[in-house]
Amino acid sequence: MRPNIREVNNLFKQIKIIIINMDWHTSEEAYKNIENFDTSKHLNKFNDIIKKNKVNKLNIDELIKQMSHFHLFTEESMLHMIYTINRWPNTFWGFGPYINKNGYWVIGEKKDVLNKKDNIRENEIRVYEKIVDELKTRIVFLEKKVLSLQTN
Repeated sequence: MRPNIREVNNLFKQIKIIIINMDWHTSEEAYKNIENFDTSKHLNKFNDIIKKNKVNKLNIDELIKQMSHFHLFTEESMLHMIYTINRWPNTFWGFGPYINKNGYWVIGEKKDVLNKKDNIRENEIRVYEKIVDELKTRIVFLEKKVLSLQTN
């Protein structure tokens, strides 16, 4: 059985979500992108768009397009911005916390973020188990393909 590309993409998106909830390294390009984001002018707009996303249910690419009139985020810089606001709530008082629900970002309650951090290892294990299962399936498929090519 061949893995569904949509399922694989969803797994990678779940991994990205887990990564932003842990300490991670952001690229120089993302930092440079964020340096150009004027928080004094646009952080309210950033927050409002994510607040409205509870209804709009835009994925991250669509959120980036929605915010492009005031800043052109990359996916990595957007995730880092979300991570930073969630990580230091006292610095960004009144903004966030941002949580990912079913593939789209919304503003949650503080308890949602705390519960998510408590369960992050369990979620991480589940995601990796899915990846391993998908890879096992892919290996079986490729082994059959190799075998069929060898017999021809």
